[in-house]
Amino acid sequence: SRNVAILSLPLTVFMYIGPFKIVYTWGSWDVVLASALMLASMWTLSKLEKPLMWVILGILSAGIAQTHITEGIFFGLFAVVFTAVRFSKGMLTVQYVKSLACSGVLSFILSLYYLIIFKNGYGRGGTDWSIAYQAPEWYDVAFSHFGWVRFVLLLGIAAWLIVMINKKDETALLIAPFMLLMGFTNV
Repeated sequence: SRNVAILSLPLTVFMYIGPFKIVYTWGSWDVVLASALMLASMWTLSKLEKPLMWVILGILSAGIAQTHITEGIFFGLFAVVFTAVRFSKGMLTVQYVKSLACSGVLSFILSLYYLIIFKNGYGRGGTDWSIAYQAPEWYDVAFSHFGWVRFVLLLGIAAWLIVMINKKDETALLIAPFMLLMGFTNV
């Protein structure tokens, strides 16, 4: 929504300071592309009842899986949370569930080749990296890096709770806190 974009615009200044700019200077473009595909997929979830939107969602989510698997896991978890929220608000229809299932099958078929490579490489520990917990490095962003702005962020979270309770269409409102919580994991 326009209002969410305007309110979040000041946070873009963090793209140019400290550990926040590491994504652009160290070549983590696979994460950037997967994040963009993930956000597009999250938006598509809210439009899934439109004709052939399941095809777009299937292609986008296959792109996520092939670009950066972590965002694929985040999107899968978000799809479950989003569907549960729709169910709890009585907005879940049979057509929506069918479209979601069809997009999942299409995504799986389109990304099957890569998933086999991933399973036999990184998934089996065939690289120097580990899926096990690793302590943050100097370039990882922590909540303390936000300085005084973290208090503004906490006020924003409180405002989000109030709006989320009173708003019917919660797609944009659900993405931000979900990704904030996922950012504190080591996935």
